[in-house]
Amino acid sequence: MDVSFYLEIKNKYGPKASWAVWNPIDPTDTSVIEIKDTIRLHLKTDFVIVGLNISNRIHDKECWSNFHSGSTGDKRLMSVFNENDKKYHGAYMTDLLCNADGANSNKIFKQYLKIRNSDEADALKTRRDEFVSELSFIKAENETTFILLGSIVHDYFDLFTDFRYPNKIYLPHFSQFTGKDGISDWREYAKKKLNGIG
Repeated sequence: MDVSFYLEIKNKYGPKASWAVWNPIDPTDTSVIEIKDTIRLHLKTDFVIVGLNISNRIHDKECWSNFHSGSTGDKRLMSVFNENDKKYHGAYMTDLLCNADGANSNKIFKQYLKIRNSDEADALKTRRDEFVSELSFIKAENETTFILLGSIVHDYFDLFTDFRYPNKIYLPHFSQFTGKDGISDWREYAKKKLNGIG
């Protein structure tokens, strides 16, 4: 990626978005994203990973801290997307609802996506326009591959984008893989899906 384009994205979306690059020793360390060789050789917007919303408040934290909180979910993402020999490493990461935070997806759905009156319909349109504007800013195209995390993102992505983007890979939410082997089970499932197996 051109460094000047990277800086444009950073200035506009750095507090809300991120990239699929982690320091495996300290997943919260986002300085690894800022390395010039990382920017030039790995960062890309032809692959975009989309979550539902920010699980924890990050507005007062460092740039690119979304998806880099050190949480179990973020570590699962790191375990799949941090292999620098894979095409998804360095993908742009963002959320369908960029201004919503909370870990309970059902509450997020009811508060931000369920429409009961015209005011909520207007608010949803605003959220949709914000997401579409972000994709336009990072130069997402018809050929861009989107990796959709969770069923709500899967259900609403095409509605938000008017079915513009045909290349999508759906990965279920981590919560569907529980127990002591939950992390490794999700990782193996995700790798198979990303490699077109199953």
